[in-house]
Amino acid sequence: MRTALADARIKTVLIGNAQEVEPAHCTVLSWILREAATNVLRHAHATTCWIRIAPGLLGVEDDGDSLAGSREGHGMRGMRERARLAGAHLEIGDSACGGTRVAVSWE
Repeated sequence: MRTALADARIKTVLIGNAQEVEPAHCTVLSWILREAATNVLRHAHATTCWIRIAPGLLGVEDDGDSLAGSREGHGMRGMRERARLAGAHLEIGDSACGGTRVAVSWE
């Protein structure tokens, strides 16, 4: 995803280490990361994307367009369903950076 974002001239800031993620969470986190980053590429008009990875947590934020007035599409519904099936909590909303924030966590 870092290469795809860079090719679109979106700076990526990676915080954390993917090697700290529990193996049982890797598949769902990678799927949600791919979908969230794809949304940044296609819809956000962002200049920066922050990806935070920690045990039991994935966060993706951008400084692009917010979700205000947007309808939830198939990608977001898919992220919600994947998180639910994995026993995780997913939040999608406005980012403090001005764009959108996607966060998945296990409690």
